[in-house]
Amino acid sequence: MRSPSERAGIVGYKTSQSLISVRGLAPLAWDRDVVGPMTRYAVDNAHVMEAASKEDPANIWSSVTVDEGRPRPADFASQASASTLAGKTFGILTNSVSTADTGVAAAIKQVFAEARATLEAAGATVIEVTAPAELDITFTGRRRTLPEAVLTPPARKLYSPVTSDLTGNMVAGSRAYAFKSFLETMVTLPGDTEEQIHEKVVARISPVTQLPAQYRTAIADKTTFGPEHPDTAEHFQAVKYMILDYELFLQENGVDALIFPTVTAKTSSGLSLPPLTRALVNSFSLPAVTVPMGSVDISGSIEPTTLQFVGRFLQDDKLLALAAAYERASKKRMVSPLVPPLEGENFELTLDAYVRANSPYAPPLLVVSKQGVAKKAAGAGRLEIGGQIRAKAEVSSVRAWINGQSVPVAIQGKKWKGSILFQEIQPYLIPGDKTAELSVLAEDSEGNTSASVQAVRLPRSLTL
Repeated sequence: MRSPSERAGIVGYKTSQSLISVRGLAPLAWDRDVVGPMTRYAVDNAHVMEAASKEDPANIWSSVTVDEGRPRPADFASQASASTLAGKTFGILTNSVSTADTGVAAAIKQVFAEARATLEAAGATVIEVTAPAELDITFTGRRRTLPEAVLTPPARKLYSPVTSDLTGNMVAGSRAYAFKSFLETMVTLPGDTEEQIHEKVVARISPVTQLPAQYRTAIADKTTFGPEHPDTAEHFQAVKYMILDYELFLQENGVDALIFPTVTAKTSSGLSLPPLTRALVNSFSLPAVTVPMGSVDISGSIEPTTLQFVGRFLQDDKLLALAAAYERASKKRMVSPLVPPLEGENFELTLDAYVRANSPYAPPLLVVSKQGVAKKAAGAGRLEIGGQIRAKAEVSSVRAWINGQSVPVAIQGKKWKGSILFQEIQPYLIPGDKTAELSVLAEDSEGNTSASVQAVRLPRSLTL
């Protein structure tokens, strides 16, 4: 998801392992099967994460615990809306990307330097750090965070050799288990016996030449193994200490997150990833997010490029909030020439005509004022928003949000009005901005809904 997001110049999120359920996902490999949203903006991504990162007992990973007792991230949207870069520290790995690294294309290096300057101007500190040997996937020594009482260090048993993170080196029995489980969800019928399901799965895998022969053989011979197998348990114990070593490195350097250009070089048909980052993010089960940081000239075509943030395991909410804060400070998003609108994607729609054509099942329509109004009551400043309701159906509810913060709304005949204390929305406003994003959702008595999202001008007396 990071590579296509880099190409499209959007926010792409690779979550901590299994934060979003992989149920129904055609599997690739244990450490690579990750679902992550790709959106235009970081706050949009946060809203998706809010809805998608719920626990799913049917998730194939649900019984795997990499690090016991860690809380799942929450409140993505509120953190992304109110985040700041002030006081944060970001690290650049000198043995992956640094100011002296000649392996980074000059154009990308320049854009990365501008991104660093933006972070520092917003109150963050950016330092260069060197990754220790234990953050390399080929490390075979004793991990620093492994308790002395553990005499035999756990090994990554789902890879062969254990130091590799290439998909092709996944142990056949474990990788085949995920694929078998995926197929079982597709072919099982009520009343099927285990043997019937097995026969149908084997029939499905026979012509699947993309699945290596050893994996198909493991399924046919019933030698696959899943989360409860001792090798699987040992593998994820090893991953746990990999994560703890990484977090000890961040702690010792006082770093909140690592930053990289998502790619070190790109052409019209390919791209290069920075050293360390692919294995570090995938095999250490870490969250990573891309954010537009500018553009580069590729053979005469101006294309976007992105900044990548890498955070701590299961602190996805905090990492996405940092990415959102940088996005607000930089405002570097551009529409990629590689993903123009498809034919027929853009069209005009006259709402009044749509309502007449679809009545009585048409959604209610709202007219939203583009100017907020400042009011003072009992010495406190308030922001008022509102508009009219244009529909034949009875509107049962209207809800509104300013930059993601809920605003109480009242319906008065064919008008609606929202009012909120300025101090309640102040943390959600971007300093210096004269507008805020107003989202309004209306629902009628039939359950039909309509939504409006637009910029609303803030009264001068309330702007920061």
